[in-house]
Parts: sequence; structure tokens; C-alpha cells
Amino acid sequence: MSAPFGTRWCWIVLALVSTVGTLRLAAQSADPVRLEPQDDPALEDGQVAIVEGETGTEGVRYVLSQLSILQPVAVTLLSRETNPTLEILLHSPGWKDTVRAAALDGDVKRTFKFRTQGEVGITVRSPDDRRQRFDLVAWVGSEVEPEMEEVVVTPEEYRKYAAGGGGAGTSPILIVIAAALCGILVLLGFLVFRRVRS
Repeated sequence: MSAPFGTRWCWIVLALVSTVGTLRLAAQSADPVRLEPQDDPALEDGQVAIVEGETGTEGVRYVLSQLSILQPVAVTLLSRETNPTLEILLHSPGWKDTVRAAALDGDVKRTFKFRTQGEVGITVRSPDDRRQRFDLVAWVGSEVEPEMEEVVVTPEEYRKYAAGGGGAGTSPILIVIAAALCGILVLLGFLVFRRVRS
């Protein structure tokens, strides 16, 4: 015996809703596109990766990896639409947290400049149903080594320092503190001596 039409229709609607939900979930959980910056003769420093994309509310995900905290990084979102409303989000490794976010709100571009260690996730999405085209530019600069003073000293420099001829010298504050302590000791000695005599 076949099921009533109403029951069959309910099952069909449920199956369609389930399929659409599964497809949307698959689109959101798709592996991110790995950005691989390359040398560019037009650049004086660093490497660049440029990708074209199109997105709706589901968003497109990218990942920029193998970053050093010593490298400056700039990520720029450029819209190809008039009156763009695209959003760009930066995520911590593993996509756990959104660490920075911005919307174009009619502007043609938005840039994030930062430094990080490891990798950063990037999401570009449209807050409305309109599909929008864009370019994403990721620039990774060369490592900037911090300037450090030389810590190696020669034996002659060490002997000079140990003999009191080098170093930063005696601080005036230390001299004042030492004088105050001597004064307190003299005063205490005087009070004790006076009490013993009386």
C-alpha cells in the first residue's frame, strides 16, 4: 500500500532540505586554498601571491603558512564590483578564532598588515546573496633581523671592567643611598651608646 501524497511530499521536502544543508556544509568545510608566495621582479623585497575569486555568503577560505615572526606580512582584498560589501577575516591557526575582520563597505580595497608565527587563515565572503568577484594579494617580506649589541668581550676589556675602569660607573643614586645608610648607622650607634651610658 502506497503512502498518502501528503506523507510522500513531506519526505521529499525533508530530503531536499537535508541535501541543501549537506551541500552548504561541504562548501563551508572545503579545504582552504593554500597561498604560495613567489618571487616577483617588480618587487624590491619579499614574495607575493595573487589569486582571483568569487564568493557569496558561503565564503572562500585561504591559508598562508610557513611564516616567521620576523617577516612583515600584508594581505589586501581588492573588489571587482561597484559598491562592494565583501568581508575579510583573519583566523588563528586551526580556524579557532577570528583575530581581525573588516568589511569593504563601498571601498575598493582593504589591507591588513601584521606579523605572526606559523600560519594564518583568511576568509573572504559576501554578507548578502550577491556574488562578488575579487582579487586577494598576499605579500610576505624578508626576515628583518633585530640589531643586537656584541656580547663577546676580549680578556683586556674584561680586566679593565673588573678593575673598575670600565662599565657604567657608579650611579649617583647609589652614592646617596650609601650615605643615607651610613648616617642611619651612625645615628643608631649614637643612640645605643647614649642609652648604655645612662
